[in-house]
Amino acid sequence: MKLKGGVFPLLLKFLFYSIRDYFSKNYGYHSSALTFFLLLSIFPLFIFLLSVFSLLAFFNISYVYYILYNLFPSFAKDILDNVLKFYNTEVSINLSFLSIFISLYFSKDLFIAIQMAFSYVWEIEYKGNRQNLIIAIISLPVLALIFTGIYIFMLLLKFIQEIKHFLESLDIFFLNWLLEIINFLNKNIKLLSYSSNVLKVFIIWFFVFLLFYYFTPKKVFKRDVLLTSLIFTFFLLVLEFLFKILLLNFLSKNPLFLTLGSIFVFIMWAKFSFDIILIGERFLYYLSNKAEGRNLPQ
Repeated sequence: MKLKGGVFPLLLKFLFYSIRDYFSKNYGYHSSALTFFLLLSIFPLFIFLLSVFSLLAFFNISYVYYILYNLFPSFAKDILDNVLKFYNTEVSINLSFLSIFISLYFSKDLFIAIQMAFSYVWEIEYKGNRQNLIIAIISLPVLALIFTGIYIFMLLLKFIQEIKHFLESLDIFFLNWLLEIINFLNKNIKLLSYSSNVLKVFIIWFFVFLLFYYFTPKKVFKRDVLLTSLIFTFFLLVLEFLFKILLLNFLSKNPLFLTLGSIFVFIMWAKFSFDIILIGERFLYYLSNKAEGRNLPQ
């Protein structure tokens, strides 16, 4: 059934209804719970990445310190000291792999909470889907590692000149192939930076699409999920842009704020992101009901 009254006015109306319901039906409680479970899932992965980073620090401490100093000039030495202490402990490797299993365990709670939150948004009883849950649990660490890889690659592009000069200064024959790769990256840095940003946006959209498509508690048209995921991926990207401005223009001016405030900003970003996801799910609720000709609640 076609939407009557014009597509754009109806979409604005559904967006207004969804934001209104967020406050009136207290979706913020569920977004806070999702933020808590996300933190429990993400921080064990951070321990794993820290262990990988410690290996890099072991191979070339001076260069790692140079990168850290450019990123965090006020407390680069403290970070590197902690990384090296972590590397020197005997349990570092075991703890690294254990952190993956801890992340998988808490991922279960995260995606159960997502299913319960979406059922609440749709005003139906929570039933859950074990198959989707298992796939989602496995996908979270993979998704986190993919994003980490993208950001590391973008960081590498930022310091491409320094890396090139460093490899040239070594003058070691078996690193010539690596230097050729660095030269290629340096020649195509603009295209690669643009491609990395496009890839990041596509992955975010794809994840949002899968979240709406597989975790919505009722069967919905794929075109409605596609439209909803496009609209609310745009809102997520705007949110990310605003938080980057906050970090660069406010928190980075003060080392204390950068140390403590960055953690608080990450929690705020996660909370607002889940707010957008839940509003998007409610938007999909209105869009699906209207498209199927069902009466919307007043």
